[in-house]
Amino acid sequence: MTKLHALPSRFTAASALLALGLGSCALDLERAAPEVARFALVAERPTAAPADSKPDAARLDVRPFHPVQPAASGQFVYRVGEAQFVTDFYRGYVARPELLITHAARAWLAASGAVGTVLPVASHSIPTHVLEADLVDLHVDFRAPTRPQAVITLRYAVLSERGEVVRTGTLQGVAAIDLTADANQDRGVAEAQSEALARVLEQLEREVGAAVAASTKAD
Repeated sequence: MTKLHALPSRFTAASALLALGLGSCALDLERAAPEVARFALVAERPTAAPADSKPDAARLDVRPFHPVQPAASGQFVYRVGEAQFVTDFYRGYVARPELLITHAARAWLAASGAVGTVLPVASHSIPTHVLEADLVDLHVDFRAPTRPQAVITLRYAVLSERGEVVRTGTLQGVAAIDLTADANQDRGVAEAQSEALARVLEQLEREVGAAVAASTKAD
C-alpha cells in the first residue's frame, strides 16, 4: 500500500510540463506562478510476515542511502531526452529523497520478517549484516509524453559483519502516471513514485532476505 503526503497543492504531470515550458503550447507570461509543493515518498509493506520466518540471530544495519546526481537535487526531475533532464523548481520532497527512501526501506524490511532484526538508527548492537545502497535514479520519464512513468533505481550491496560483500545488484521500480481526464489530480508524480518505490522494496526484500539466509546458513 502506498500513501502520498503533500503540502496543499493540485498537480498533474501535464501541468508540470507546461510550467517548465515543455508542453506543446507557449507559456502565458501573465499566468500566476504555480504553488510550491513538497511531497513524501511512502511505501508500506501490505502485510507483516510471521515471526518464525526471521533468520535466527541475524541483525541488519540499514545504512543511509547515497544519492547520485540528478537524484540528489531534492526536486522532481523529468527526463525529456536520452541525456536531457529538467528539474522542476515548484515540486520536490519534504526531505532529502535518499533519506525518505532509506526510512521506507528500513521499515519495509523490518516488517518483512525475512532479514532477522533490523537495527534501529544509532543502535549499539553489532550487526551481522549491513545494507548499503545508492539512489541511482529518481525521475519521471517523459520521453513518451502520453505514457510518462516514474522511475526509481537502487544499486545495493549486502555486507557481512566482516565487511565481505555477500550480494550486490541493481533494482528498478517503474510505475505509470495516470493522465486520464477523470483521474484524481492527487495521483500525480509523487504517488507514482511511491508506487515505484514499493516495487523496488519488494525486490530488495527478496534479495536481502536471500543474502542474509544464505550467509547465516554458511556461518
